[in-house]
Amino acid sequence: MAPQTNGSVLYQVQAPSASKGYHYARVNLGTHKIETAESFQRNRHQAGLNEVFGRAWNYRHVKQLPTLANFPRGYHRSDAKHLHPQNEIPTLHLQAPQKDIDNLHNHYLQDIKMKANGTYFTAKNQYEFQNLGLELSGRSTRYFTKLSYNINLPKGGKLDGYKKLKLRACGADPSYMREKLAYDMLSSAGRPGSRASYVRLIINDRPIGLFLLIERFDDHWMANEFGAGNKKYKYGILYKGDATIKNRKYKADLSYHGPELAPYEQTSYTVEEKPKVGANGLGPLVNLTKFLDDRMKTLGTNATGNATLTTTLAAWKHQFDIQGYFINLALEFLGGSFDTYLQNTNNYFLYKDPVKDQFVFVSWDMDMVMGSGPVNMKKLITGDYRSFPGIDLRPLTLASVMKDAALRPAFEKTLLTIVHDLFSPNVTFPVIDSLAQFIQDDAAWDLQLPHVRAGQSFIPIGPNNIDNWFGNNATNAPITHPITTDYLVAASFIVRVNRKVPLKNAIQGPLKHPASLYPLKTWIATKTKNVLAKLSA
Repeated sequence: MAPQTNGSVLYQVQAPSASKGYHYARVNLGTHKIETAESFQRNRHQAGLNEVFGRAWNYRHVKQLPTLANFPRGYHRSDAKHLHPQNEIPTLHLQAPQKDIDNLHNHYLQDIKMKANGTYFTAKNQYEFQNLGLELSGRSTRYFTKLSYNINLPKGGKLDGYKKLKLRACGADPSYMREKLAYDMLSSAGRPGSRASYVRLIINDRPIGLFLLIERFDDHWMANEFGAGNKKYKYGILYKGDATIKNRKYKADLSYHGPELAPYEQTSYTVEEKPKVGANGLGPLVNLTKFLDDRMKTLGTNATGNATLTTTLAAWKHQFDIQGYFINLALEFLGGSFDTYLQNTNNYFLYKDPVKDQFVFVSWDMDMVMGSGPVNMKKLITGDYRSFPGIDLRPLTLASVMKDAALRPAFEKTLLTIVHDLFSPNVTFPVIDSLAQFIQDDAAWDLQLPHVRAGQSFIPIGPNNIDNWFGNNATNAPITHPITTDYLVAASFIVRVNRKVPLKNAIQGPLKHPASLYPLKTWIATKTKNVLAKLSA
């Protein structure tokens, strides 16, 4: 047995075919003694696949969430069966000079970009990328000792048409599945967004752990998501909304600041991708905020008291996909998401559909949902959407579900459908159990691996500490916090993320730090019960 290439983690075996079964062992070349061996026998018919040491299976069926047929598809998505296989966990191997890797990890608060070579292994294939871009991702996630990464595939290099990817470490979620479920629910309900799947990460000769592999948004993503991968797809403009950041006057809450562009240049919006068709710049966004402001003023005069759903939707038609947004809103409420639009005007995108001539809301970055985070969970577990923190503050919800009597029943119908057909325990629990079986070996492996950063998560000590604090990416970090931030819970959260929580406990309990982490099934069951009780009252 020898590495396929120098430094590769893929070994080629030349041996007689097994008559019954076989297993792998690691042997000390000096003593010729077996250091560790697999405790199971592999099926001899598996020969020829790229197998992973210590994993008894190559493929395993995973139960999927149902597709909600009553909701229209908000995307025209290309296939991504190699990037996101549903029945296996690929391995990503990154190689770079170790000094560059150490520099990246030691200066974890700085925006360092580096080059690496990467190989993406599935059971039957491998894809190699030379000189891909590698950097740390996120803002608060940099304070974890298990870090997340952004990957930019090199020019001419794509994986199922995608070039920009995120490796999510799942540092706050010992179930490893809350964010995946959040993205899967959006997809099942027909909403555009990233897809997420599992991958093992190895850097040089060091196993790093189990990660979520998530698409990042760029022109390739828009062509894949809305144009079925057509390279000639003419996409519209894509804006990103962030929480209030330093040196900016206004948050990205969709408030109207008058007709001039100057105030909007002091907001937390950014043009993520310039359009191939349609207007560029902040003008289209200003028009949307003006529309929302006009709707709120009109609703304030009760002038729409006799408006029907049909006439109301006609008013929204060439501005914003409000019915599609109701799905995003329902899932934000059900997931108790606190670092997104409602509570922090953060982590969302607006895409201008050039065909329908309307904005489409796109959810993003849902790593702390369904009962995980440094916030007051009692305020998030409520069954009354009208008391969900932030919903009574944002122009988008004030102009629709909170003040418009014609739209409110439409949202409640959408919410009820999602609860019954997608979110409730009878639908999600079998999927969660299937996912747990799928990742249990890799979750246990991840739990015992040392992390790449020394010290404790959210306790900034260790090498290069002064350099990190005086030259870090916090320069552009948000200066606001989610409405439900609770500093006592935050203290519990910091203690909890520095403890090892087994997969089974993360899913169904018991937990030692319930203030910052509900068992996943407990969150879903309790939220479902609370919502149904309120809607039926």
